[in-house]
Amino acid sequence: MAADAALGAAFGAVFTVLYDAVKDVVGKVRKFKPILEDLESTLNNLAPMVDEIRQLSEQLDLPEVKTKRLMKRMEKGAKLVRKCLKIRWWNSCFIVGYSTELKELDEEIRRFCQVDLQVHNTRNVLKTLEQVKHIGKGVDSLRARAEPPRSIFASLFSCFGFTTY
Repeated sequence: MAADAALGAAFGAVFTVLYDAVKDVVGKVRKFKPILEDLESTLNNLAPMVDEIRQLSEQLDLPEVKTKRLMKRMEKGAKLVRKCLKIRWWNSCFIVGYSTELKELDEEIRRFCQVDLQVHNTRNVLKTLEQVKHIGKGVDSLRARAEPPRSIFASLFSCFGFTTY
């Protein structure tokens, strides 16, 4: 489980690298501005949640979300975003290729959030429900074994030799 927590921290770190790269480059490169703004918007929406998920996963020692592929893609995406700064106007063939890759990165991040995280969330909810049900059964068995509580009046009457039912 410690490896899973480390993976959660690594995912947060990779996300931060991509997020910082996009924020840095979006205002500097006009050729990719619309695509980078879309990617920045996606990352802005995810940033607080990624950090919170990372922290909670570490605290609760939760298993990894299948993020390895996305992490590799985000690492490549951060490098790609940095490359966008270096493209000159005469290299228009790179602009088309990089634009396509940036769009694919944005779509892959969105798909991960819309599909993969939803499935992961459903699994977590079902596991939680199973644990709550198990706890409920334990409480019920404790109640069944426990002596029924006596009222104050029953205690008072028993002092005088009376029995109450």
